[in-house]
Amino acid sequence: MAGSLVQVSTNTLTSASATASVTGISDNSVYCVTYLNLQGTTDHKYPNARFTVGGTAQTQSTYNWAGRKFKTYSSFQNSYGIGQTEMRIADENIGTATEELGHGIMYIYRAYDDSQSTFLSQKNVFRDSGGNLMNIFGGFNYTTNNSVDGISFHMESGNIDAGAVFTLYKVV
Repeated sequence: MAGSLVQVSTNTLTSASATASVTGISDNSVYCVTYLNLQGTTDHKYPNARFTVGGTAQTQSTYNWAGRKFKTYSSFQNSYGIGQTEMRIADENIGTATEELGHGIMYIYRAYDDSQSTFLSQKNVFRDSGGNLMNIFGGFNYTTNNSVDGISFHMESGNIDAGAVFTLYKVV
């Protein structure tokens, strides 16, 4: 059936880890990535991601993003970054309080074509220590032409806490 998802890989953290990756992109199909229960072990840090090539996170200053933040406690805001070494998947710090975590879904386009840049669209929802809801809808562009095979998540500093689940799907 067109538009179905086929699970490629999953990574469930059973202990805190500096990074969490899912790999298995092997062609130019559209891929979907989900993350659940994303929380850091260090308070007030940004969650980030990088594409992987050959299983290694890419750190060149070639990530661009733009998005729109929505919050239950204030007006919306624009979010953007140009020439960054990572993709900031939430433009708000998250912390270590109970339920202060995030969930999201991403779609990756043209990842395996090493003659073109890779695109990613996302939507997510995070909750802060005050119980306030926030989310961002946006897009990312990795402007280095590589055969991307996955995505790696990390916090601005510290580790990703146990219980986070990352899953890569192929859209068929």
